[in-house]
Amino acid sequence: VQPTYRCNCSCLFCGGSIARRQGHINFNEELSDEQWHGIIKECLDIGVRIWWISGGGDPLSRNDLSVSMIRQVKSSSFETFGMLTTNGVGFSEGDIEEIVKIGWDTINFSVDAHTAERHNFLRNTPNAFERAMRAIMLFDKHKKRYNTNKPFIRISAILNNYNFRELSEFVQIAYNHGCQALSMCPLTISEPIKDTVVNNKICITKGHEATIKE
Repeated sequence: VQPTYRCNCSCLFCGGSIARRQGHINFNEELSDEQWHGIIKECLDIGVRIWWISGGGDPLSRNDLSVSMIRQVKSSSFETFGMLTTNGVGFSEGDIEEIVKIGWDTINFSVDAHTAERHNFLRNTPNAFERAMRAIMLFDKHKKRYNTNKPFIRISAILNNYNFRELSEFVQIAYNHGCQALSMCPLTISEPIKDTVVNNKICITKGHEATIKE
């Protein structure tokens, strides 16, 4: 489920971010909340059990819709498994507590560096790192409060020139914030983002390949 192509970040390596800045996306064509809930109901009626809410943009850019989707999926009469992928910027503490109480299964936080300076630069958004880390810590807090292991918290990072030298520090900050997993994904360079990625020295160059293998 991709509720929206809106996003609360403007990442340097995201083709969608460039498309939004250039006005290539018509947000008025997005499905309404009612239409999305109707689709989810139809899927639940035929027994869909595994759900992944992602983007597009960032699901929490339509916060009320995304949280109500989570609520609807978990109100099913049969067991469902739900995953949410987000940059974490749009969470309120009330949302976090409700998601924990609902028993949502997994949240992937997109975090691309272990320091605020680097992550905020890559996300091209002030305080993106601080807000994501706050959300992760609040999930840990409320999971302890309600004595539950859900949701499973994973940091998903794009491997790039600003983080590959400090992977051990990345693991440590994930651990310190109560995360259960860290995944690293390769940077995919499409034509729309090529100039931005190269000009900002985001991609790992051939000269760094030996360092990675070592």
